Amino acid sequence: MSDTVCPRCNLVTNRLSFRQWTVAVCPRCEGSFTEEDGLVSMLRQPDLRLSSLRPALLRNLVPPRSSEEERESVFCPTCNSPMRREHYSDVKTVLIDRCPEGHGIWLDDGELGTLLTTLEEREPPAEPSVWESLRRFFGLIPKIPQRSSSPLTE
Repeated sequence: MSDTVCPRCNLVTNRLSFRQWTVAVCPRCEGSFTEEDGLVSMLRQPDLRLSSLRPALLRNLVPPRSSEEERESVFCPTCNSPMRREHYSDVKTVLIDRCPEGHGIWLDDGELGTLLTTLEEREPPAEPSVWESLRRFFGLIPKIPQRSSSPLTE
């Protein structure tokens, strides 16, 4: 992911890494841009809330307009195409901006956290075993059970 410019603020974003994923986060509006393919697997990580992505997970700012639908459309930070404003699969509480060319998804402040909360409500994380607790204690990457389909698109 090269330097990304926030489509709302026109500022260069900060690149934050969490394991193998890189997310561009705007230092002003705290919106985030990420590749769509890795989003669901990233959301499945049990320690995501403790990561450097914490600012992008929390809704810190008051939305500029009363309704999600009234917000201005944005342009893809990668190809500058107008992004499509749509619901993220069947999660009707989150309207995202998706690049029509498949470069990624723009999430406004707190939308990443809303997706994470929705996933946790649908599939509560299992209590870790003693061995998994030790892995996490020593800072090793947790083992995540692989599922065949995306829980947010079923």
